[in-house]
Amino acid sequence: MEKKYKKTAAIVLAAGSGSRMSADKTKQMLEIDGKSILKHTLLAFEAAKSISEIVVVCRDGEQNFVNNELQSIGKCSKIVTGGKCRAESASIGFYQISDDIEYIMIHDAARCLITPYEIDLVAEAVYEYKAATASVAVSDTLKRCNGKRIAETVPRKDLRAVQTPQAFERDLYSRALACAPIIDETITDDNMLLENMGISPYCVETLPSNIKITTSYDLEFAEFILLKRKGEI
Repeated sequence: MEKKYKKTAAIVLAAGSGSRMSADKTKQMLEIDGKSILKHTLLAFEAAKSISEIVVVCRDGEQNFVNNELQSIGKCSKIVTGGKCRAESASIGFYQISDDIEYIMIHDAARCLITPYEIDLVAEAVYEYKAATASVAVSDTLKRCNGKRIAETVPRKDLRAVQTPQAFERDLYSRALACAPIIDETITDDNMLLENMGISPYCVETLPSNIKITTSYDLEFAEFILLKRKGEI
């Protein structure tokens, strides 16, 4: 029997500068396997059965680029200009979703390897737990350092690397924004807003390939993964 999904909006954050990429354009505009990073991300959310609507938050001056990338993306309802930091951009996108939306997912456009299957997994978890996030178990041995010297080993048993999408019940996220003392660059992911309220989001196991494109190496890795998925490697 086909699963029933609730009204869920994806807020895709594509307002970053990509300064660490050292490219002549922002990273959401860079191409992998013939498509922009943003396009790959949008196609995943378009294909996800759980997503009813997409709101794209972009950089000022990139509206025309985003409009062009929306060809074949029927779920996009709005394009809005982002704020001064990631958290502000997420809140701007949130206030643009349709009135009938029950749940939201916030996703970094730079995580263009996300799959529709993983998006739907996060959706199913948020319906049950009201707050859920993509994540992977930490496999490396972690060290706390003083400068360049190891000070101690950090137990990794309960550690997870958190990714996006991060999903929330609409009213819960609205209250989290209202309770936040400030919305600035110190809020590096949206789970922190819930943590501030004493709420623990549920961690969904997603693929380690769901990386955030940050460096030129990440571009090469993403291209390899996409070609492998297509059966060309």
